[in-house]
Amino acid sequence: MAKTKLWQETRAEAWAETAADSILIVFRVRGIAVSDADRQRILAQKDPAQLQLWLEKTSIASSVAEVLDDPAELRDGSGPEPRETRRTLLDLTPLFLRGAHGDTIRVAGVRIGDAAMSVERRALTGAEEDVPDEPRTDRDGSVYRTASAGPPVEIPLAKRVDATLQRGGVLRCEQIELRVKYGRIESICIRGPSLASLEITCEADIARRFGAATGHQRALGWHIHHYSKQGFAIAWHDREHRLEHVALGGEPWQEFMLGAEDLLAELIRAFDMLSKAGETAPPEGSARVRYQCVAALAHALGLGTVPDVLGGRFLEGELSAGRRRVLQEVAARGPLGEPLYDSTAETLFTHLLHYRRDVDRVVCATSGLHLPLPLCCDPILLGMIVTQNKLGRWLEALMMNVDRWLCKLLDPELRTFELRSLIAHHGWPDASLQELENAEI
Repeated sequence: MAKTKLWQETRAEAWAETAADSILIVFRVRGIAVSDADRQRILAQKDPAQLQLWLEKTSIASSVAEVLDDPAELRDGSGPEPRETRRTLLDLTPLFLRGAHGDTIRVAGVRIGDAAMSVERRALTGAEEDVPDEPRTDRDGSVYRTASAGPPVEIPLAKRVDATLQRGGVLRCEQIELRVKYGRIESICIRGPSLASLEITCEADIARRFGAATGHQRALGWHIHHYSKQGFAIAWHDREHRLEHVALGGEPWQEFMLGAEDLLAELIRAFDMLSKAGETAPPEGSARVRYQCVAALAHALGLGTVPDVLGGRFLEGELSAGRRRVLQEVAARGPLGEPLYDSTAETLFTHLLHYRRDVDRVVCATSGLHLPLPLCCDPILLGMIVTQNKLGRWLEALMMNVDRWLCKLLDPELRTFELRSLIAHHGWPDASLQELENAEI
């Protein structure tokens, strides 16, 4: 009996450790920064039910707080005791001033473009290199160096900061991230209490306080208002109706341009759904939005309806010179070298599209992405995943000519359209497809 109880306790501890590591891995893969304090809280949690809940939430959450903060704990006073943390509070109101720019905001003694070595180290609470030079693991709020022999060795924050300053990565001041690139502060992402200084309580406040944005983008359930000339962007969380973050600096935003390549990608990805839907878009959900995206691009390119595109009916009749050149190139690669005539274009397109769809299924089957994260620590499985991924990349490389032919048949001129134009004139849905897919998952 005692041995059985000991075995059960050991098994529970091992499961809790694996689940906590999996949560941190998901955050890292999705690019969500985890502070040292939150990392410690995750690794210290031993309740299987709580860990399972956190693990499920990590796939759809846009921040660590969405996973760890339980409203029930705040109401009844249960849960962990408050943690003492160093607070970095910023005044963002200088952004309201006429002529203000994102590089006017100083965090930990530095601004956009400053030498990263000038950062105030005492304000930093975490650091993570883009490409660590050694295997690492996170435990109990600390980062350890792992080796094939011997126990893990903790890596002090000071050393992690030094490595990040040298090789690039992210420095953290609680919920504020400073991205380091080539020895300078490239961008700053501000979340948390500092956002309160902007006094933005609804999305309409953004335009009222900062004026019309240069452009708009929807991603991860956020509506991002880009102010390119001022060097910052403001993200509003659509689902939770709150300010998500303010991003200073970074790459200048450009309007999304979409064309035949994007249409082909959607045709391949959603081939079965589109074929089943026919002339009518699905009633709701991500399938409806994806159908509308395909329909909008088909309309912009003058290809007709979604069934017209899938069936190649836009190629009926006399072909343009650009499409005839595709037929000539395909014929030249054939074993007999016989010419292809205009009447064969429709059949050629549908056969190539079906073939490309089938290849994509094989590539997805070899991606190795469907294994549970805890199993990926097995070296044999890791080796299988690496081999499968190589096979997938080889298949995709072999499809380059097929993709080019399909795109040229869709649009010989390979035109592109601004996303705002597709929304305004061609029925592109103004919705976040990724957010819908995450919610459905």
